[in-house]
Amino acid sequence: MLSLLSVKIRKLTLLLSVSFVLGGYSFASGSTSDIERAKRCFEAYVRALLQGSEQEAKMFWNRQEVERYKKYDWQWESLAFRRLDPRHLNYRITSADEREGHVVLEVEWFYREGKAGRLQKDLRHFLAEDGRMVGANPVLIHTRGWLQKRSEHFVYHYRNIEDEPGDALLSEMDKFYEEVKGSLQVAYGDKIDYYKCASSEEVGRLFGLEPSLARSQTVNNVVASIHRFVPHEIVHIISYRILPQDERRIPAEYLNEGLAYYLGGASFFSPELLLSWAKQRLEADQNVSLDSLIRDPWLYGSNDGASLASSFVRFLIESQGTVKFKQLFAVGETFDDQREALKRIYGKGANQFRSEWKESVLSLTLPEVTIVDGIRSHEAFHILDPLGDDRGDGDYVYPENDRAIPGIFDLIGFRISGDDESVYFQLQFANLYLAEISSDVGFNGTFAAIVIDCDDEVGSGRTKLFFDNGNLEFSQEDGYEFVIEVSNAGVLVYDQDWIWHLLFLKAFSKQNHIRGSEISFAIPREIVGTPGPAWKVQVLTGGQTGGYRNTAYGVGKFTKVGEESRQEQGGGGTNTGFSPDVYDILTPKGLNQTQILGSYDVTKKRRVVIPMISLTQR
Repeated sequence: MLSLLSVKIRKLTLLLSVSFVLGGYSFASGSTSDIERAKRCFEAYVRALLQGSEQEAKMFWNRQEVERYKKYDWQWESLAFRRLDPRHLNYRITSADEREGHVVLEVEWFYREGKAGRLQKDLRHFLAEDGRMVGANPVLIHTRGWLQKRSEHFVYHYRNIEDEPGDALLSEMDKFYEEVKGSLQVAYGDKIDYYKCASSEEVGRLFGLEPSLARSQTVNNVVASIHRFVPHEIVHIISYRILPQDERRIPAEYLNEGLAYYLGGASFFSPELLLSWAKQRLEADQNVSLDSLIRDPWLYGSNDGASLASSFVRFLIESQGTVKFKQLFAVGETFDDQREALKRIYGKGANQFRSEWKESVLSLTLPEVTIVDGIRSHEAFHILDPLGDDRGDGDYVYPENDRAIPGIFDLIGFRISGDDESVYFQLQFANLYLAEISSDVGFNGTFAAIVIDCDDEVGSGRTKLFFDNGNLEFSQEDGYEFVIEVSNAGVLVYDQDWIWHLLFLKAFSKQNHIRGSEISFAIPREIVGTPGPAWKVQVLTGGQTGGYRNTAYGVGKFTKVGEESRQEQGGGGTNTGFSPDVYDILTPKGLNQTQILGSYDVTKKRRVVIPMISLTQR
């Protein structure tokens, strides 16, 4: 499931504060001298800063970050951005620990008068440099030994050779950098440090914060993400240069996040998908208030809040121009500041703004999934699949559930065709049970994934489905560019970066993509391209869990297959996570489905690798 509350960066992440569980004062076993030297370093460092001696303070910080960053101590600056003058604060070291070549101190900050309780709690890191302990940000501590590759505008950091960015990716990032800089008309030429992380926990660790899919430190041009490229955070960094520098000003959140969503989308959602959600919300809800959006866009929910803010920023820029938007962006963040500035800069009241904004959004023509009655275009691919082979590795059984009607996972035919505008897909099942679902949880019926390798190039696509859905992989030769997930709930299209481009949910439409035992729909060619000899495809089928009305759930996911069949899972697999959650696939010539789906090896921790089929195979 996806919610922008879990992926958006609250306010502008100019500087980052931390919140950790309070612990007692304790010392770890090991080198007490290093811990004591770290304590003395920190005390001397704070003393120098409190006395206003910046040059002396730099002596207690590592040279690499002092030379590299405009504001080298992110946590000290965090206090200042929260309008807390560190010179008027007291601190207390609550614990100390020695970890893998560095020392960590837990530090709490208070007003000297003792009012208001703890203001901030930091994890302070120290490492050895020239025989002494000096301060460091966690990003330096946790990425020691990482590899890096440079482009015109980025320094790309990665842990393993498998994550090395290709030249095409770096070119794409550089191009986006130039586009944003040009769109916002800002003078910006610094390189951005981009850290490709293995997990949300690692992203949080680099900033000393809780887990996150993506974060940015805009003062010093640092981004970390689980994605190989997240445009949203790049927009945050470049747009920060709109603000008057050295004033520690923060833009209003509806503008700051709205701009990043408008130009860069979200961690998993394309800008166009966000606009389509804004259009749906404005069509269905007559009470959407511009005042509420200015006060707190997240009152409308995580996804709709992002969508509405994105659409409003788009309206401001495309109807009134960038110059006026930049003036508004640089105004104070309070509601009163924004209301006054909107009228002063644009000469319009809130009601007129709301009316024009809504009219603009509702007039948008956006890419969408089209529901069609059969195939009415030039056929590019058609393959039949055996009846009754919906048994996975040979002994899979359906869930013990009334919805699990025999044959609903049994794919018997698949067809692709196209015309000048769309690509048409048709899936035929042995017995597609049209259960009307009413829940975003639990087993709900049939799920299928259409996997497309568009370029037939080794290493160019992704080898796992969205968040490891299905417990399976594809080879480097068969890496995909697009996946179309289909279920009783609707149709979802995402790309190799796991960015959702299109989402159709039957619950919000009068149309139905399922007729009898057939699923038919069309995708715009501008999204997936044109079927041709370079295309390879695969279709995987099984049970559907979740997916109904919550857009964050998409159209659900594959139902787990464990050792035993239960109400909410199938049986005949294993409980190890290495058996696939798939009952049927299209089998290439000369291969055997049972052997393919049974090729996982629990002892070697190896999952099945599913082969693709070229469109030239009939």
